[in-house]
Amino acid sequence: MLVINKMLTNNSILKYSVLFLLCGLSLAHFATIYTDEHKVFKEDLTHFISSCVFFLFFCLFFYSLIINNFKTIHVSFYLIAVALILIESIILFKKSGFLPEQLIEHALKIMLPLMGVFVLHRGELTTKTLVLLKILIACTFVGHGIYALGLHYIPKSFISMTTTILHINKTNAENFLFLIGILDILAAIGIFFKGIAQKYSFIYMILWGLITAFARIVYGSIVSTDSMEFLYYFSNAIYRIPNGLIPLFLFNTISKCSK
Repeated sequence: MLVINKMLTNNSILKYSVLFLLCGLSLAHFATIYTDEHKVFKEDLTHFISSCVFFLFFCLFFYSLIINNFKTIHVSFYLIAVALILIESIILFKKSGFLPEQLIEHALKIMLPLMGVFVLHRGELTTKTLVLLKILIACTFVGHGIYALGLHYIPKSFISMTTTILHINKTNAENFLFLIGILDILAAIGIFFKGIAQKYSFIYMILWGLITAFARIVYGSIVSTDSMEFLYYFSNAIYRIPNGLIPLFLFNTISKCSK
């Protein structure tokens, strides 16, 4: 097992990826309490508890980042965070009619807290960890790509965001998303090859991952009717930023290793 980088604690990209994810998830669950039109006390209580848990882990991680010592965080804390994300993903998976793309698109979201802390705690990146991170980001893009292709259906949020931000009709939005779906899947495959295919696949993932994240803020600023609704879209943008940062982290690491 080759150790690629023993000074990983100096690499801020992975640190901030986990930070953004935890911050975004805590805000998203908090905002959901106030934006859900069909409130049920039990559901609100669940979102409130999840929000508090993620916020606690966010604070712990932020503290560790400040003192630059990730050994202060016990891995079991992040196992709880992973469990919460996994449960939420399984619920959404069930609601989607057990569509595989619904579950695999959450691969990075589910595993990043544990992966990030594990790597930063050890202070080194191995080839096995690198491959696992590549698999996680590839699954996320494949899941998004299958949705965009409309093999089962295109989520209404995809159509609404595309038509609203780009000012195009539904047919053009579906054609645009179909093209993006192809590129998503090609990029997910391309990162496992060496050379130019890998390079441009990572560049696409970095750009499109960040664009789709910040598109939530743009969309929210257009359609939101109150601050809490905007907070919901803002938080969704925050926890999706790692979809662009993790490919950047992998691209930088692989580029340094190839020199």
